[in-house]
Amino acid sequence: MTKLKCDACSCAYNNDYYCCIDSIQVGGREATHKSSTCCDSFAEKSGAMSNSNQRSNPEMVVGCEATNCVYNANHKCDASEICISGDHACKPRETECATFHCK
Repeated sequence: MTKLKCDACSCAYNNDYYCCIDSIQVGGREATHKSSTCCDSFAEKSGAMSNSNQRSNPEMVVGCEATNCVYNANHKCDASEICISGDHACKPRETECATFHCK
């Protein structure tokens, strides 16, 4: 499992820089740079949506479509830990996998 830290605080699944779902999916099939990746699991937090009762999940399975990344092992992230960035994101394309490293 991968340790995941997430600074996309505007995501409905973010709870104190950790994710509250069991797994995420990183997009960026043709990515050659981290700015071409994103968290496809991102969902913008709405006023009615609260994650305060959800349990943070610091380690999880990370699916990954960024096949050009050195950490991609058969569409799963093989890094020991990653960071998803996108502090003021409103949609998935405004996030990125900050750990992406092109082969």
